[in-house]
Amino acid sequence: FFFQAEDGIRDIGVTGVQTCALPIYRLTAQATDDAGNPGNVATSTFQISPPPPAAVLDPVGTNGKVGKGDDADPDTDGVQIVLRGHLPDGTLPEAVPDGLVARLIRNGKDALGEGNRPVVAPVNRTDSGTYTFAFPALSFRADATADYAVVTIDTAGNRSSVSVPVTLTVDLTAPSFTVATPRDGATVGSLRPELAAVIAPSGTGTYDTTRVSFEVRKSASPTFRLIRDIPVDPLTLASNPDGAGVVRVTSADWGEGAGLDPVDAPATQNYELRVTASDDVGNTRTVSSTFTLKPGVPSVSITQADRAVLGTIDVTGDTPPEIGVTAGVTGEGVTLGSITATIRNRAGTVTTPIPDRKSTRLNSSHANIS
Repeated sequence: FFFQAEDGIRDIGVTGVQTCALPIYRLTAQATDDAGNPGNVATSTFQISPPPPAAVLDPVGTNGKVGKGDDADPDTDGVQIVLRGHLPDGTLPEAVPDGLVARLIRNGKDALGEGNRPVVAPVNRTDSGTYTFAFPALSFRADATADYAVVTIDTAGNRSSVSVPVTLTVDLTAPSFTVATPRDGATVGSLRPELAAVIAPSGTGTYDTTRVSFEVRKSASPTFRLIRDIPVDPLTLASNPDGAGVVRVTSADWGEGAGLDPVDAPATQNYELRVTASDDVGNTRTVSSTFTLKPGVPSVSITQADRAVLGTIDVTGDTPPEIGVTAGVTGEGVTLGSITATIRNRAGTVTTPIPDRKSTRLNSSHANIS
């Protein structure tokens, strides 16, 4: 076998950058039998192209984390995420062969899409002279984490080097929380009752809730009225002075002139409270509770979670556990005179009521008791 370039140069080595038209090479082959008789000479021509330019996969979401807020097609089931990328800035047109495509790599292997086929996208030149691509949307129906990279392939099958992987975390879990104030079925006496929700931490013990909104409506009304839309710093929820995970709307937060519509005693009015929490990637959850407005009746709310460790028993001595509870009391013209706590065990047995001698801040609208 004998290789020769058309210009007579035998060296068929190529550089890594294509800067001009590819040279044409000729392959000549001739067979000879054991008697020394030569056969016909066969020739063919071919070209050798350098590897195509490597691509870069663009970062996605919030530090690689995506959720319902990043859904490219909210009308379909699950969440559709579109991964995009580009060739390095300054890539020259002559370095980009016609028909160049990008192929998606997932955890070191070809990512597979519809029909169990590789996920590919054409590399297109933009009006500004850059080269970009966008893969078909990836569909997710549950939380997932994977490393994605990209490789470019030309029509001759030459592959570029693989890009630096990008970690994609899909979070489809909405915030978990309970409505703490008013509890479902509670009776309130204030036209501006306190509202509160207790956000639960994730499985890792951290918070990712970034916004909580409170809305109310009369039970017979078709529309809700927004009371407060509160931005939340998830980094401070655990150390919130109102309690871990507590997001609260105080009576003063209702604003001047705002409040529930007054009713004359003994008449009452039923209301619905709707609380919506969203996280840092747009996942949302809504929880509702109902309450009754009865003017002049004080209402008491406890903002601890339904299930929580509130105290520690001293098993080495006779010292009873200390349990701290924060209670809010509201009502038009209501003055708090005393507070009594009762502990009931799981069997329903009621212990001796705890007197109010340890309560603090009496004769106000709030009290702490331990």
